[in-house]
Amino acid sequence: MLNFELKETLDAGLTHLERLRQWRATIVDQHLEAARFASSNFRERILSDITALPLTRLMTHLTNAHEIAIDSYNHRQTAMDGDSYFDSVLDIASSSHAADEIRRLTH
Repeated sequence: MLNFELKETLDAGLTHLERLRQWRATIVDQHLEAARFASSNFRERILSDITALPLTRLMTHLTNAHEIAIDSYNHRQTAMDGDSYFDSVLDIASSSHAADEIRRLTH
């Protein structure tokens, strides 16, 4: 009988440990996503400061900013209200790096 109780206790402990691991992974994922969006917002504030300068910008480069802008937009929407094929980064994130890249390429 003692071995059975010990096995039940160990099984319960392992189940609890697995739940803690899953909870920790969820918390880490949430913090990483929040940090990613915070980084994007920070870069957009810097971009705003740069574009306010009376200087001609000579270099055009493409980044993964469009992916971040779309992910951020989708994160703020309900499941069925995310971006669609017809949405433009210029529409959903007009002050983002991605929108700035598109403007510089098309003007």
